[in-house]
Amino acid sequence: MCQYTNIHHMRKESEDFVMQKGTTSAPAPQKDSPFIPTAKAQGSSGSGSDKGWHLRRSDCESHKPREKWYLKVKAWLKDNWGLVAILLLAIPMVCYDLRYEPYWQDELTSYYAARNIMVHGYPGFPSGFVYPKGELYSYILALVMSIFGTTSKIVPRTISVTWYLLSLPLLYMVASKLFNRRIGWLATAMLAFSPYAMIWARQTRMYEQAQLMVIVVLFLFFRALQHREQARPVYLAMLSLVVAYFSHEEVFIILPAIVICILVGSAEGPYGIPAVLRRKHWWIAALIATMVIGTQLSLVYLTHPPALGTDQSQRPQIQLTTDNIPYYFSLLFIPKPIKDSPVPWVMAQPLLIVNSLLALLGCILSFYRKNVFARYSSLFLLISSCTLIFAFTMQADRYYYPLLPVYYLIGAYAFWKMLDTVWKFAHPLLVQPLQEYKASGSLQSLPLPVNIAVRGTAALLCASVLLVPVLPVSNFNLLASRIVGAPYHRHYADYDDAANYISRHMQQGDIVITIAPAVTILYYVGHVEDFFSVDRALFLIEQDGQLVETATGAHPLLNEEDFETVLAMHNRIWLVTDNGGYQGGVTRNGHFIFPPPDFRLVYEGYGSGVYFRSAGR
Repeated sequence: MCQYTNIHHMRKESEDFVMQKGTTSAPAPQKDSPFIPTAKAQGSSGSGSDKGWHLRRSDCESHKPREKWYLKVKAWLKDNWGLVAILLLAIPMVCYDLRYEPYWQDELTSYYAARNIMVHGYPGFPSGFVYPKGELYSYILALVMSIFGTTSKIVPRTISVTWYLLSLPLLYMVASKLFNRRIGWLATAMLAFSPYAMIWARQTRMYEQAQLMVIVVLFLFFRALQHREQARPVYLAMLSLVVAYFSHEEVFIILPAIVICILVGSAEGPYGIPAVLRRKHWWIAALIATMVIGTQLSLVYLTHPPALGTDQSQRPQIQLTTDNIPYYFSLLFIPKPIKDSPVPWVMAQPLLIVNSLLALLGCILSFYRKNVFARYSSLFLLISSCTLIFAFTMQADRYYYPLLPVYYLIGAYAFWKMLDTVWKFAHPLLVQPLQEYKASGSLQSLPLPVNIAVRGTAALLCASVLLVPVLPVSNFNLLASRIVGAPYHRHYADYDDAANYISRHMQQGDIVITIAPAVTILYYVGHVEDFFSVDRALFLIEQDGQLVETATGAHPLLNEEDFETVLAMHNRIWLVTDNGGYQGGVTRNGHFIFPPPDFRLVYEGYGSGVYFRSAGR
């Protein structure tokens, strides 16, 4: 029962509440700060702060019956059923038969780094080489394998599956909070059913963890920019950046974007001086993050063995270049058709031109319409993409993969903006009389057939955006291909089958030489003695006065004379090749003759081949 001492006390509480609300709320941002919305914009976007409201709950409120939990769940499902539908489709697609694909060399790199942590406490390879890359992922992988075992492919790959499934509701919540639920749903669906997500979410690699952390970094730095007077959001944002970097070092491509977004977004006053430059906690947080990342880079540099030669593998990874422009333009806009080939990792690139055009349009609209979060996200995406294209010399779709959430978010924003524009134009023509349109602009004012046609058209357009990158289904997802009855090819070579053949016929004293990645042959066969080394100086180290490969400790065959020496010392020799790029590199310019004399082909699989020589026969 409510009890108050007197009317004066009630008035006093009311006056204190009003004064507290007016005096303790966060100071209004400067009007000319491009990334800080006005109070009205904050209220409409749902990102405003209620931190100044501290009125205590009265005795009356404490006696109000609490809402049942299942009613809250029902209300949440009513508003967010689209996310539930996405998850119900994504979970079986990403979890179906995780053992289907064989390990490839990068997965085994992470696998052996984690195994070394379990034994010695630091990430490394069987050769003893320290692997200072993706350290946080390696330690998480080591922890999971130490609990659930190391023999199954399912256990290591569930980490990426988990990060993938967590990234979907996270992207949905971020987009819904800072845009709206429609944009959040479409962006999440585009990410969930991306062909690249269907590949990398099923692998023992750190790319999903890096992608998840990019979403966290994007949101926390925007929040820190909104509340730049407070220290806690800034420290949390810097912590997320450090975690993202230790998840995958190639995330460095977002560092220039963060710096520029923060400086541009906090520009205030007539001269546009960034406000963060006058805040001590921003400097302290940045200094701590720089020291942590700088320490890791120093350890990488100091512990790396000296270079033993120079070839094209020694090209600096970070330098200004324009060589990447054709590759990434083809990746995002016009994928090159490929011919049928036995090389499994030459995959048909997804058709991303629709998504790329939407993302490009979204970047333009964000600056034209001056949407706060869209402008921030667009600048983040553009600068990160330019850093990758013009400052990082490596070329692969997986380097762009961490940026996909932002890429799809801007594309979803452009899609719904276009639909809104078309709707504003078409609605007066559909609603009769015109006075009804002026009184109610809702869709319910339309006749039922027109209502169904409008909603159906919007649904078809959404489906088109989602389905275009999916085709062909045989390159999309294993479960989807099984359901529709389409053929599905492995994305990586079947060295597991090749190794099974070798194991059935191997005798004591046999040696294995590889043209394929040595770490893969080591895992499947159990040992590898030598490998053909052409333009592989980056992967050679000195150990006990001999040259060995960084991952396996196998000895390099640098020329034909080295190969002839091995042939003279051993009778039974197995030679494993990839029937593709590695073999072509070895035989280019006559470095080696392939197949070598006296070797006969005894097994050929999907992207693999096994040759055998026995001097006694």
